Amino acid sequence: DENGKLVYWQGRYFGLDKRQPKYINTKSSRGNVWFDTGGDFPVTVLVEDILSAIAISRTGKARAIALLGSFISDNLIVKLLSEDRQVCVWLDRDKRCDALVFTKRLNVFGITAKTVSTVKDPK
Repeated sequence: DENGKLVYWQGRYFGLDKRQPKYINTKSSRGNVWFDTGGDFPVTVLVEDILSAIAISRTGKARAIALLGSFISDNLIVKLLSEDRQVCVWLDRDKRCDALVFTKRLNVFGITAKTVSTVKDPK
């Protein structure tokens, strides 16, 4: 958080055993928790996971925020409203309908938002 206190951690399993969980997360409310790569870019890209956010950030063209799932909290909407940046919602292909709903919701709040949909996920 802003005080340097650890509020969330996530582990990722890269093995082949499908019985293992893909992610291991702390048990906490995610209303105030997301992974933000930071940066002073005119565009913020919302993605599902940390690896996607890092991949987008490495392009040097946009800031990325990992939702740590596929849910946009009211707290994040308030944060985005205060920043006055264009927002792109780029979720994995299986969440395309959710991305469209999120984009409409952001636009209703006055945030300039669009949906990015590709065959491959942002990673």
